[in-house]
Amino acid sequence: MATAIGNITFTTPISFPTTTVIGYSSSQFQVLLGSAKVSITKNTNTSVRYVHYRFIDLTHNKYTQSKYVRYAAKATTTLTTAANLELIVPSGGSSVYLQLEIAVSSSTATPSSWTKVPNQKAVSLPSRTTCALNYRYVEPSDGTVHEFASASHNVYYNKSTIVKSASNVYYTATQWNENRDAETPSHSEGDSIKITKDTTLYAVDLNTQKYHYEYEPNADGDYVKDMPETQIKPSTEGIHFSYSVPKRPGYRFLYWNKRIDGTDSEKAQPGGWTGYWDSHDVTYYAIWEPCVKVCNAGEWRDGLAYAWVDSEWLQANEQRVFADEGWKA
Repeated sequence: MATAIGNITFTTPISFPTTTVIGYSSSQFQVLLGSAKVSITKNTNTSVRYVHYRFIDLTHNKYTQSKYVRYAAKATTTLTTAANLELIVPSGGSSVYLQLEIAVSSSTATPSSWTKVPNQKAVSLPSRTTCALNYRYVEPSDGTVHEFASASHNVYYNKSTIVKSASNVYYTATQWNENRDAETPSHSEGDSIKITKDTTLYAVDLNTQKYHYEYEPNADGDYVKDMPETQIKPSTEGIHFSYSVPKRPGYRFLYWNKRIDGTDSEKAQPGGWTGYWDSHDVTYYAIWEPCVKVCNAGEWRDGLAYAWVDSEWLQANEQRVFADEGWKA
């Protein structure tokens, strides 16, 4: 079918553009139109120099901006519209109908009279403008899910957003995959991503923070043997306290405590489980109880405890005298 527009005849149907729908705001969509083509035949002896075009949203009676091209000198040509004409439409409907409009003139000024190209194109709209992008990590050992609440956010439908790094008290993650069981990342911090539905990115490669558990004898300068070495606890894991039990002359070890006077509620025993409670370096102090009696080869002298060790009597505060060499609690 041919339709005349002033001194130009165009032939339908046209090749309609591809469209990209993007969430634009909480109540609008942005529709970007690619190029469309329509065959145009020039009448003889005409002064027409420019073909103007635009698209109209018939559903809401909204227009894209108009553009123009200079008409070729040959009698028949193909008009190819420029890509990425933008149309802003309200959300809420399931689709909009687009139609191409063309006008001709001898100047670049926007024409006052337009003619619609007969065929139309329906463009589907999603049900909402935003989708949730969540960042999580799943413990391989037991399936515990950890949220990165500070990184998770809503993004506009099909609009580019940047993949983030994410941190919490346990770990930092920069590598992600939409498959929770993946062992290699599909997205990294700084990548561009578009989503058209609620999406969760799961941490793949963790940059795990590590914390130190230090042990202090808390013995007023007395020699203490069997003191535990410093332990390193990954932030994503719990560990057992050292199984070593410290020994101090004339005293019985009670427990480890975060306060030097032993008043913290946690009274940790050698070999006890630390769980995930601490997300920072921690110092534990040995808490002691004085021995109340001496047995085996020991005796009291002027209120001081002595033991017979290596052919001599030694006071309790000398380093070779320990509970396993004659001292009992």
